[in-house]
This record gives sequence, C-alpha cells and structure tokens, in this order.
Amino acid sequence: MLFYNEYLNKGTTGDYLVPLNVNIIQHAEFLEIIVTGTYDLRDSIDKFSYLLVPSQLTGISKVLIDYRDLSGDIQALEKIIYALEIERRYFEYLAAGGQALQVAYVGSAPQVKNYRPGLEIIKDSKIPFKLFTSIAEAHKWLCVCPLNARNSTDLKK
Repeated sequence: MLFYNEYLNKGTTGDYLVPLNVNIIQHAEFLEIIVTGTYDLRDSIDKFSYLLVPSQLTGISKVLIDYRDLSGDIQALEKIIYALEIERRYFEYLAAGGQALQVAYVGSAPQVKNYRPGLEIIKDSKIPFKLFTSIAEAHKWLCVCPLNARNSTDLKK
C-alpha cells in the first residue's frame, strides 16, 4: 500500500497544462457530468467527489459521466489506482449516509477498451458502475429518458 500512496501523491503529469474540467447538468431523472481537459490521476480522483455532492443534495441517484472529450494517455497502473480509490471513496460516502448511486461512464471505444483493468476491480466490488461507448445505451441502462442531453451521434471514435 505504501507504493500506491507514493504513486498517488506524486501525481502523474506534474503541473496541469489543461485542467480537468467538470460540467454538471441536472436533468429530472439523472445528473449528466461532462468531463473535458487532460487526464491527470489525482485530479480525476478528486473530481469524483463532484458527482457525490450534487447527488446527495438533489436526491438524484442516477449519474452519467461523459468523458469522451477527455485527452491524455492513461497507464494501466493508473487505471487500477483510479478504480481502487473510487471504490474506497464510494464506500466511505455510503458509510457516511450517502445514497447508493448507479453510474454510467461513457467514453470512446479506445478509452473504454483500455479501462478493462479498473473495470474488473469495480465489478468485483459489486458497485453499480458500468462503461459504455454509446450514450443511448447508457441512458437505457440507467432507465432514463433524456431531454436536452448530449446525444450519441457526437461519439468520438
């Protein structure tokens, strides 16, 4: 665990050239979180909290995270560390009285394919998070009918 903490505290890209940006849109049935900018491990983990607070405040438990416009190369170890840290923070959130969430992550085909190591950790934890390349499929899995949400035709390949 020491290596994990040292790696996490070291950061992965140094100074942020283009910060990770998060835009939250509240729909009647779900929260849509659009993530853009350049990937950074620490920043990505910290921004995960951005979905916990509004979900708690609004009572909305379904979340779609659209990271198709996120740039940067993500190493295999970073994917695993991200998944472990998200798992830890999510369970801490639940233990503190937070509501259970259903989270659909939407990325490009290469982004989703490359995230398999982290996905296995999430699956083993029984956390209701799932990866998609299609917003329409994510909406279907969340059982939501979006109005004015980003559509699947702008999917980056």
